[in-house]
Amino acid sequence: MKATVKKGRTPLRTIVVPTDFLPGSTSAMAYALALAATGKARVVAVYAVDPFEYSFGPTDLRDLKKQEIWA
Repeated sequence: MKATVKKGRTPLRTIVVPTDFLPGSTSAMAYALALAATGKARVVAVYAVDPFEYSFGPTDLRDLKKQEIWA
C-alpha cells in the first residue's frame, strides 16, 4: 500500500491507530505505517477496553448499567 503526502502540508508527527487486534484492524495499521513511512511520523496503537465488562458482574447487570449510563 502506498500513501502520498502533498507538498505544502504540515507533516504528521504522530499517527494514532485505534485497534481491537482483530484481522479487520490490520489494514488500518498497514495504512498508518505506510503513511508514517512517507515522513518522520511515529505510529501509536491504542487499545481501549470497555470498563463495564469488568465492573458490574453478570452480563445482564452489565447491560442494565450500560443502558442507565448511556441513556
